[in-house]
Amino acid sequence: MYSDHYTYHSNKKTNPEFYEKITYPSIDNIKIFGFIDEVRKNSLNNAIVSFNDFSDMEAYLKKQWAGMMYDLLAERTRNDNAKITNRLIDDLTIAAKKSEELIKVLLRTTDAEHAEDKISEIELLAQAESFPKRIDDLFGKVFISDIPGYEIPDIQNYSKWSEFLAATIDFKLITETEHDKEVVYIVYASKQYVELKRRVGDKQEVVNYDEIQSSFEALKQVDKKTRDIILSSIVVPF
Repeated sequence: MYSDHYTYHSNKKTNPEFYEKITYPSIDNIKIFGFIDEVRKNSLNNAIVSFNDFSDMEAYLKKQWAGMMYDLLAERTRNDNAKITNRLIDDLTIAAKKSEELIKVLLRTTDAEHAEDKISEIELLAQAESFPKRIDDLFGKVFISDIPGYEIPDIQNYSKWSEFLAATIDFKLITETEHDKEVVYIVYASKQYVELKRRVGDKQEVVNYDEIQSSFEALKQVDKKTRDIILSSIVVPF
């Protein structure tokens, strides 16, 4: 049949008036040639393999099934590894929570008078230290340029994390307006756009980044030396 397909196309070009009337010994209906052409034109699922006998077909199918089985086993392995990883993360989270509670108990036991203040300080520091990571999670790896003659803005002068970043040389706020729609973005390095709020008609929606804002406010509360150390992980001198 595959050989007759070439004969069919050859006759279709050279004998356009008779190619449909010619007898092709391997087929009952020439529509099968149209089906082959249709498969070939597809951008996907367009594989065509010829067989001389049943053993060729059997060998080819065995290879296909072996490949499918390999993909199945590989996918199962990936899923199993993902489950193990998730389980380890859950275990670490539980262990960290237990450690946190134990530290609080020890503090309350050894220094009951100042325990709550120390616990609050530890929690505030942990919250402040999470600010660079939360920014990285939102934009990808972030660097703030410390260029000679350009002073990094004082974080205390800003009430929102987005305002502080927009005051640096690497970030900026952009407002796009179209008809009755207005969208405000914060942009990092002219390529990473993050939506902050939008207004459609009289309706305004603000995107909440509560965790980033909480870590930003904690960063403002720690002492300047600690704040500078935390920000040093994303401030790069040039």
